[in-house]
Amino acid sequence: MKSLKTPVTVLAILAAMTACSGGSGSTSGTTTSPATFEVTGAMTVSPDYAQLWRDAGGAKDAASIEGLECQGGSGYGDIATGSQVTVRDGAGKVVAVGQLAKGVARPVGKDGEFSAANCSFALTVNGVPKGSAFYSVEVAHRGQVQFAAADIQKPLSLNLE
Repeated sequence: MKSLKTPVTVLAILAAMTACSGGSGSTSGTTTSPATFEVTGAMTVSPDYAQLWRDAGGAKDAASIEGLECQGGSGYGDIATGSQVTVRDGAGKVVAVGQLAKGVARPVGKDGEFSAANCSFALTVNGVPKGSAFYSVEVAHRGQVQFAAADIQKPLSLNLE
């Protein structure tokens, strides 16, 4: 009878060790982080709301505007270099935060004629955990835009028009 108690005792100890280690069966104390991905893309502010940081010098052609630093204007000054980009999971929980890169002017026009400039900001948010069916992205406080999990892993194109 003594031999039956020993295996039961060993099993009880192993079960207790597994429960204390989080159920992984490992007692090393290491944890694994969930798989993550990076959100990339661009936020573009239309010419109606874009503001060049330095005088374009009365430029009349696209070449003299291309690449000038810019930001949101006309009530959209919160869209600027360093503005916060927030990613939330399907439950609305903030899961990662990034920021806008420097705003760069991009000329627009019809039939090759320069008429105005958009302001485009690259955006990057690292460390977004996988596992949600949907995510939302918000730049500054301009409202959340929802994406399916497959779509948010492609370069995003957000527009303020």
